Amino acid sequence: MSCETRKQSPDGVCGLAAPQMAGGPYFPETPAKFRKREVNMSTPFDYGVVDEVITEWGAHPGAIIPILQGVQERYNYLPKAIFPYIAEKLKVSEARIYGVATFYENFSLEPKGKFIIKVCDGTACHVRKSIPNLEQFYKDLGLSEKKVTTDDLGFTVQTVACLGACSLAPALMVSTSGAQDKVYANVSPTQVSHIISELRTQQ
Repeated sequence: MSCETRKQSPDGVCGLAAPQMAGGPYFPETPAKFRKREVNMSTPFDYGVVDEVITEWGAHPGAIIPILQGVQERYNYLPKAIFPYIAEKLKVSEARIYGVATFYENFSLEPKGKFIIKVCDGTACHVRKSIPNLEQFYKDLGLSEKKVTTDDLGFTVQTVACLGACSLAPALMVSTSGAQDKVYANVSPTQVSHIISELRTQQ
């Protein structure tokens, strides 16, 4: 299928193709207006982290996607304050950066919890009652379809179309930065409460 018949991203590419890597150029001292600005997190947002990611991939428009991925890996979401900063570094419009960030579903503009719980609701899991598990997470954590992250940024609960673990249905996956994803198989609502208790000991 050609790009003419497929949905194109704001960056003019089809799909999430990995751009070519480039060597990291020299970056001048970070402007004062961008140094450590408070965002909706428990710690100050450090633009030095963004500089590290840009240095890794290179300050050119073709690196927009991996740069955004790198920032999200470190903060679990994309603070809106980074858009004008990255735009200035890459010499592109802020609208272009924002357009890419909102085009791909894997990017989030809202803070996510330390533990990201992905409840599979694919056909196999749905038939084997994955929804009661989701509802138990909502009940125990005080969440809902509209509110998916706890106030303390401890947990985010979301549904996914498939985890690729149909034989383990109903299944769910727990992701946390710096650790390997963990898949839980044949989960029941009772197990959901135990999983939450287990994760809380790691907070």
